[in-house]
Amino acid sequence: MKTWQGQTTLNFNWADVAAALWQRYPNSYSKHVVTEDTVKRKVKDGKLFTIRIFTKVSQVPNWATKLNISNSILVQELSVVDPVKQVFVTVSRNLSQIKALAITERCTYTPHPTEPNQTVVKRQVWITSQMTGFRTALESFGKQRYRFNLKSTGNGLLEVLNKRFRRSPSSSN
Repeated sequence: MKTWQGQTTLNFNWADVAAALWQRYPNSYSKHVVTEDTVKRKVKDGKLFTIRIFTKVSQVPNWATKLNISNSILVQELSVVDPVKQVFVTVSRNLSQIKALAITERCTYTPHPTEPNQTVVKRQVWITSQMTGFRTALESFGKQRYRFNLKSTGNGLLEVLNKRFRRSPSSSN
């Protein structure tokens, strides 16, 4: 298993970020996200619980196609929004091709502790493979690709925030 964690600060308040997260697709950095469906949504104890499914398509290396790894995957996103405590948590995991590479990502969005117009994003990711003989290589590849794609993920969310709130913020790590 490979793991990674990191933290980013967005120059938008928590309420703006929480609103934009529901509309982060499409954006010019996410052309690989081809479908987005809300499967279930409910409010319980003042918290909003949501399950969404995304179809993502991306290029895979030639060696991956020889292992029958497809360029299309289904991703499930579970989210919980607590507007009182101002915490927005998403847990995303791929539903397809999990034997080759299972990636689970948890993102927690909270107000910055001292800057009310900023939001802290904490990311954790777990990457596993069950393919005997290829496990280490696939897990390393998954971690490397995840980290490479983080810049586009962040830029896409900033693009949505900028369009929605007409500001020019920056993000810092």
